[in-house]
Amino acid sequence: MVFPFVAELVPVLQIAIGPMILISGVGLLFRRINPRTWLHWYFEACANSGGKAPADVAEFLPWNFSTNRLSELQISTAGNSNPNTS
Repeated sequence: MVFPFVAELVPVLQIAIGPMILISGVGLLFRRINPRTWLHWYFEACANSGGKAPADVAEFLPWNFSTNRLSELQISTAGNSNPNTS
């Protein structure tokens, strides 16, 4: 038996994590994007959308990033000989 709230939750989760499924962590790292920073930005946008996926998820796809957004999300290795993204 599936509880009603679970049945309502599954579609929301599918939409909310869709971009992360589409973009692998390897793809993020290939562009030197810190996965934690990217996820924080995305989940913050979900929270600001009332706990739902943002209306336009296209802005969260790396190939749509502006130069400024890309530099904000990239891993900084300046002055760090051992970059750790974990």
